[in-house]
Amino acid sequence: MARKYQWRTETSIISGGYPGEPVGVIPSDSSWHETSALSGSTTAEYYFHDSDSADNNNASRVVVKIQESWTASISEQNYLTITLNTTVRSIRRDNIVGYPGSIGRNMFIRRQEGGTVLWSVSNDPVATAHTVLGSPLQLDSYTFTLAPGQNLSRGSIYFRSNTAGHDGDTPPSTYVDIMWMGTAFKNTLPIDYRPGATIDGDGVWQSHNRTGGKAHILTALGSWKEMRTDNGLIDSDNPPSIYTNKWYDQRKLGKE
Repeated sequence: MARKYQWRTETSIISGGYPGEPVGVIPSDSSWHETSALSGSTTAEYYFHDSDSADNNNASRVVVKIQESWTASISEQNYLTITLNTTVRSIRRDNIVGYPGSIGRNMFIRRQEGGTVLWSVSNDPVATAHTVLGSPLQLDSYTFTLAPGQNLSRGSIYFRSNTAGHDGDTPPSTYVDIMWMGTAFKNTLPIDYRPGATIDGDGVWQSHNRTGGKAHILTALGSWKEMRTDNGLIDSDNPPSIYTNKWYDQRKLGKE
């Protein structure tokens, strides 16, 4: 059975935002898509709102158009690795409602928290409709890995928008909005485990739970079957066990 991962386009607020603030994706994409395909692509617009008074009746919208393609690989231990190619096609401010305010916003694009700033703008006015980024911004190819067993997920762009003069504020802060934008990926695979260890020709114990490590048992039908979590496709809370007066979890057997 092919191993699968999930993806979707999303705007996900990590910190900040105001109550009832509209955030989302055009076209709307609220469901995770499960796939075994090792490549894919998306184009979508990701939006949030700014308001000095935290009021949708006095707000403006920021829309970030992102085009992406990716390749995926899954290791023998179910680690999901994604390599992304991302182009920010444009950024605009529109949908001016009432009076959004007079305080400009500083915006930053990174790949991850604490990462290199790949694009920024200072003191962007919130009360007028305008183009913030008019020329496509091609980001360098970026690779990250999600471990199995924890339903870990992350997006492709770490976007920060804060009130001018508050670049140094550490979130959470009422002056700072931080969100994931772009294609998000989730590793839904459980921890894959191979029990046991054997001693190699140099007298070193080698764990089966490594790339290329494995052990087999002869079944009643006379065929050899690998002793392993069911190819990583069953619940990670159901590990192999060994019986010594009672059943013990084999997770810690051997050395890695």
